[in-house]
Amino acid sequence: MEMEPVGFAFNRVFIQGLLREKMGFEGYVNSDSGISNKMAWGVEELDVPSRIALAVNTGVDIISGSLDVFSAREAYERGRNGYYTTQGHPVPRGYRASDLVLTDEALTRAVTRTLKEKFELGMFDNPYRDPEEAEQVVATKKHWEDAYRVHQQSVVLLKNREGLIPLDAEKTAGRKVYVECFGCEAEVAAKETEAVKRSFAERFQAELTEDYREADFAILFIRPSSGEYFHSTKGYLELDICENKQVRDVDSEGNYYELDFGLTLE
Repeated sequence: MEMEPVGFAFNRVFIQGLLREKMGFEGYVNSDSGISNKMAWGVEELDVPSRIALAVNTGVDIISGSLDVFSAREAYERGRNGYYTTQGHPVPRGYRASDLVLTDEALTRAVTRTLKEKFELGMFDNPYRDPEEAEQVVATKKHWEDAYRVHQQSVVLLKNREGLIPLDAEKTAGRKVYVECFGCEAEVAAKETEAVKRSFAERFQAELTEDYREADFAILFIRPSSGEYFHSTKGYLELDICENKQVRDVDSEGNYYELDFGLTLE
């Protein structure tokens, strides 16, 4: 098998040779997100309509995460109006004109594979034609409780010293609590902080304080900041404590002593 130095979405060796022919796969192929713009590995010289056409002609049926109907329509129109033939636009080196335009045949093949799967899954056979009836069936107390339980189980608890979590009204009664949300936009963070404070005050018998130094409990909402796609933070993953947020000294075991925003942590 001869390797093509392009991403899988544009790789005929993998999609047609390995997946379809050798392994006998007959289902639909769903690409990764961003293949037509940010991750067009090996086909960067092509414009977006050509990338979309190349992926579909290679065997991709769904381009995930893309709503770029305009570029897909442009790839189709190029096939109809002779963009690379009668209009005389140059075909990029290493490609055929038919690789870079969409045809009715290619679109029908991709749509058929996709819809076939959806029909087999019953996604078009909705027995609940009455929206009110559907809501009564789906939005039950048990379903909400199950969804909440699954959400809780998806969260990884890193530390729970002396069973502090979960907080409840008994634990917080008569105690002082400090609440703050951190974020790169100060106004957004301030609004989130006030919203959490209101919610906390309604549910727990506790006194909210503006001074973390006098608090018995501190509730901080801190988001990791890693950037988008391949512009992620290098090295240690930063937290969105954006005012002098660099971590200071650590001891021999890697425990930090102090954060620049002023909280001294044990």
